Amino acid sequence: MNRTTQRPFRLAARVAVFAALLLGATVFGSTAHAQSSDRGAARLQFDAGVERFSRGDYRGALDAFLGAYNAKPHPLVRINIASCYEKLDDPVNALSNYEDFLDETPDHSTPKAKEVERAVRRLKRQVAEVNLTLSPADATVRVDGTPVSLSPGAPLRLKEGSHSLEFSADGYVSESKSIDLRGGKSEAMNIALLPSEGATGMGVEPGLAAGVAGDGDAGALTTSDETDDDGGSTIFTPRVLIAGGVTLALVVGGAVTGAMALSAKSDFNEAVDRSNDGSLSVEDRRSAYSDGRDASDRADTLSLVSDILFGAAVVGAGLTLYFALTEDGDEQAPATANALRFTPYVHANGAGAVLSGSL
Repeated sequence: MNRTTQRPFRLAARVAVFAALLLGATVFGSTAHAQSSDRGAARLQFDAGVERFSRGDYRGALDAFLGAYNAKPHPLVRINIASCYEKLDDPVNALSNYEDFLDETPDHSTPKAKEVERAVRRLKRQVAEVNLTLSPADATVRVDGTPVSLSPGAPLRLKEGSHSLEFSADGYVSESKSIDLRGGKSEAMNIALLPSEGATGMGVEPGLAAGVAGDGDAGALTTSDETDDDGGSTIFTPRVLIAGGVTLALVVGGAVTGAMALSAKSDFNEAVDRSNDGSLSVEDRRSAYSDGRDASDRADTLSLVSDILFGAAVVGAGLTLYFALTEDGDEQAPATANALRFTPYVHANGAGAVLSGSL
């Protein structure tokens, strides 16, 4: 190939190289511009969140911080998001974002990471876990009317307190459950929905209803002679009075300890607020933290005692009703060594009561 024929090829090669360089510069420039744009949008959203948080608009601040994180993810924004959820009384999402911060931050030795770890421990005492086993496994779960998504193998986290759970699936009869959860505790729940074609009504069968109203004189009105002829008997036998008195005492005790538990919880919340108050000295915040731990332990103990007393009161009420319905006021058996005894007990996983003796 002579020099004359080489010139067009050299020119074409130079044009191709120039075009490639131009294209690369354009792509790099657009990428850099997009990153700069994302960073700028994140900064605007972040600043807006800080401003809204400072004036108490926690919902607006949350929206802004979420927008900042979506525009340019950064672990520290997780802390601001969690703080908003705490102010909105949503410990579940606050806990989740604090945990996400720790997952996204490799170094947990920093003061900020230590502070977040303390917040995680504190919030776990306000959140309960429900380990659900569902049949069918793809059943829809609603908590207080709001659908929730479940991660496979992960428990359902809920704020402590009362909740209404609804379970539904195509081709199955829906089911509802009401639960009362304690913070820091875990419960297991098995839900097996019935196929809709197998559901039956709960009404009384016609034959049974007719038998109640039409057998002989069973449906006849009683006479004054029949109602007056009670032989002077009474349902207020010694056993009924004793069981009723014990039940009343248990109810009063449960109410008192329950009120004390609520007071301790209020002390705990106040201590938490003081420990997070940046205007206080370090010594005062440490003292508040210690007070909060003491109040938390006291609240847990009193709540357990209250639960035991109320549980025992339920058993006592059942015994009182049983004695009232079965005993004859004129024929009282003498008390013996085998008399009925009621013994409450407590163990690591809960509490209960044991009945012993004879009726």
